[in-house]
Amino acid sequence: KPFPGVTSPQVPTWRDRMLRLVATLAFVNCLALPAAWAATVTADGVVLISHADALAGNVTPGDTAGYPITITRSGTYRLKSNLAPTASKSGFFVQANEVTLDLNGFAMTGSATAVDGVSGAEIVAFKNLTVMNGTIRNFGQDGVLFAGPGLRVENMRVIANRRYGINELYLNASPKTGKEDGHAIIRNNVIMSNFQGITCQSGCHIEGNVISHNQASAIIISQSGATVINNTISNNGGYGVVGNYVGLGGNTIFGNGYCHTSGVMMVMGRNAIYPQTGTFCVALPGN
Repeated sequence: KPFPGVTSPQVPTWRDRMLRLVATLAFVNCLALPAAWAATVTADGVVLISHADALAGNVTPGDTAGYPITITRSGTYRLKSNLAPTASKSGFFVQANEVTLDLNGFAMTGSATAVDGVSGAEIVAFKNLTVMNGTIRNFGQDGVLFAGPGLRVENMRVIANRRYGINELYLNASPKTGKEDGHAIIRNNVIMSNFQGITCQSGCHIEGNVISHNQASAIIISQSGATVINNTISNNGGYGVVGNYVGLGGNTIFGNGYCHTSGVMMVMGRNAIYPQTGTFCVALPGN
């Protein structure tokens, strides 16, 4: 009804008010959304990426056409097709914190015929990367190269990369240790036929992986303090586990080129190890 003293044409009806509200919300939403992004964004904010999107570029602001796909915004990025980076190109180059790369069951396959200086997912000087649910294979250096704290790699197949399967580096000095504590979680992956399996820093938690047939060692802890539990570590060319003050338990360690471990191990539970001793080996207590 009209307000007292006001004629009907001047009164905003309920419908008029709703239309104005919808128009206002639409305008605000347009300002909030990354309109410059070329890739599809789902209703819950996940960015979907295909090989065609990679070639077109502009997946995030600053991403040029072709590989690598440059990620400049935090968030979740999910594949909707296999990715095939061109020769001597990385798959992803991440330049943001709190990024999740969900391969969604797809594979990212490099075209390395020699060591060409590129990795599947390459992240330097940022933190809290998650890589999960797919395959990274055949890159000239690392499957996952990460420098910074908070890496998480889960449910991946990291296969036939020419340096490390997963390579977590330290970058910044911390007041406590003089190096950056990594605090990585590497869980439920198949890591095989790379030059080396896993390298990570202190605070690393490695659980439930199959790490086999890598040319050199399976696991190297570059700083003191890590947990290695319930892994199958077999038929690698070097050691099974290298590091100091590593909590070790429930692992099957078999047929590695040198021996099961090197360094100071803190045995948390029995490990199935064969052979127990060798030229470079010291038998672990409690096994």
